[in-house]
This record gives sequence, C-alpha cells and structure tokens, in this order.
Amino acid sequence: MVFKAIETCLKEHTRRIPAARKRLLEDLAGIMVGKLKQNGECKLLFVCTHNSRRSHFGQIWARVCCDLFEIRGITTFSGGTEVTAFNPRAAAALRRAGFQISEPAGRNQPVEVVYSPDQLPLRVFSKPFNHPKNPLENAIGVFTCTDAEKNCPFIPGLSARISLPFKDPGLSDGTLNESITYDQICQEIATQMNFLAHKISGSFLP
Repeated sequence: MVFKAIETCLKEHTRRIPAARKRLLEDLAGIMVGKLKQNGECKLLFVCTHNSRRSHFGQIWARVCCDLFEIRGITTFSGGTEVTAFNPRAAAALRRAGFQISEPAGRNQPVEVVYSPDQLPLRVFSKPFNHPKNPLENAIGVFTCTDAEKNCPFIPGLSARISLPFKDPGLSDGTLNESITYDQICQEIATQMNFLAHKISGSFLP
C-alpha cells in the first residue's frame, strides 16, 4: 500500500506519453523482463549529471510503481557524473506529490523518503554512478539527461543502457514558474515509470 496522495498522482493518463517514448519504455520493459526471468532480479541505475533531480525522481518513482504492481526482484539506484546534493526543490515536489521526506542532517547527507507504511524508506543522496552503494555489475543504466549520456560514454559492469532524457527542472530555478516546472517533471517521470511497471507486470500474466 502506498499513500493515497501518491496513488492519485499516478492516475495521470498514459495517453500523454508520446508514441516514441512509449516505444523506448517498452524496450526497457523487455530488457527488464528478460533479466527477471533469467536471474530473478533486475537492477536499475538512473544516471544524471548531478544526481540531484531527475535521476532521483526516476529511482524513487520506479521503486513505487514496481511495488504498486507487486513486481518482485527489481531494485533501483541513482548516481551522477558529478556530485552535488539532493536538490531541495526536487524534494519539495515529491512532498507535494504525497511523499514524506526527512530533512538532511547536513550538506548531501542521506534523506529518508517514505511512500508506504508497509515498506522501508528509501535513503537517497547525491553520489557518483560508481559509488559503492550502487551496483557495479549486471545493472541497466537509465540516462535521464543527455549530458550524462555524453559525459559518461562507458560505465563498467552495465549489461544494458537506455537514454531516457527529461527536461531539466533546474532551468526554472529562481523563476515564478519554479514549483510548476518541478511538479510537471515529477509528474512526467511518475507517469512514465507507471507505464513501465504496467508493461512489466503484463508480461508475467498467464
């Protein structure tokens, strides 16, 4: 069970996902299903330049959606080509979407993200893609920004990689549309991770 506010956030219609993006998500779902059927597990590593916004959105929403569809064996991670911090504006967008998020004890200290009373909190913080907390082999790399894709052409140990870029909400920082933009990107990633989980779940139906 996840918090009702989060379930409401995920009711966004998938018709808003462009056809080309749906094909990318279906390709990713196929790779993930293959991993699950072969190994019983699948590790997703979301990579963005700073590991501060989009990659955290991806890691968190993918985890939530897999739990909603009761898909077992999938673990989600995130990392960057640089290290900054889990951006407070991204955390605020997730709070508005229904998550409970603790305040960091210091700069770039882990925060706990709670989305269900039945699941352990996720601990997230900005880190390099090759951080010891991340999988170092047999993981699928999901690149959520084009900069990370360009600046990180090779990650040892990845079994597959897919480019799934999203608009950088950081471009709106300090503007009147800041919160709206963050909420839009958060919703967009949530909707696409929900579509992905639905495709994976359908592959295991009799």
